Amino acid sequence: MISAGYCKDYIGKSYKYAVSILESKGFTNIETICLDDSSEEKKADTVDSVAIAGRVF
Repeated sequence: MISAGYCKDYIGKSYKYAVSILESKGFTNIETICLDDSSEEKKADTVDSVAIAGRVF
């Protein structure tokens, strides 16, 4: 089992930061998706959700 903290800890953070932390913890199959839906509530280039094996957290 690989522990990289809680998924909710990544929400709102820079996606590059999240990817670097996950890679440093041993995750290898990381995919990012540009949602292109930034608004006042959501900043561009930040984590909106985290999915592992198709399950969204």
